Amino acid sequence: MSTKDNILKAAENEFIEKGYEDSSLRNIAKMSGVTTGAIYGYFKDKDELYETIARKELNHLLTLYNNLNDYIGDMKEMIKILDKFSSDEKVQKFLIEQSLYNYKLMYENRDLFIFLFLKSGNERNKKYLDEFIELDYQESLKIIEIKKGVSADKYTKVVLKSFIKHTIGAMLELISHIEDFEEARPYLEIYIRIYITSYIQLLK
Repeated sequence: MSTKDNILKAAENEFIEKGYEDSSLRNIAKMSGVTTGAIYGYFKDKDELYETIARKELNHLLTLYNNLNDYIGDMKEMIKILDKFSSDEKVQKFLIEQSLYNYKLMYENRDLFIFLFLKSGNERNKKYLDEFIELDYQESLKIIEIKKGVSADKYTKVVLKSFIKHTIGAMLELISHIEDFEEARPYLEIYIRIYITSYIQLLK
């Protein structure tokens, strides 16, 4: 492993454990076996070091999210599933179990979610969270527009964005307070039912 890789690994551990504000370049240098001056040879300051790690981890989470969407299937198939949700118990079970699987993967990456969205400091937290919300928003908007056959009106767009923002916020709060997926599962099932039922209304 190169010196730079050692620094990045030590910094990632430090940032995940302590968050941005409480992390120290001195501690990172000590853990990576270099001097503080050596860190400045690769990164101009703590902010650039943090941004390098955070950007890598955010890309990892976005890739994970895209892979999950691909696993569920194409958007037209998703519309068919959502149309049957209210009346078909098998469809309900399938979609809830699939959503729970997604949350399980989030729990397997729990440290990254907390690192990026809860321990980043207010401005950093908002920046990375906004990117994650935007991705979910764009995917959800496509389904609505395919279903309706027209571009969504401004009211639907505003409500959808707000809805997703609050739902993700609630999910992050749950992940931050309950460490074990199985313990969180009953709460997640309720969130999922509320989310899907509400989203179906936007498809009408």
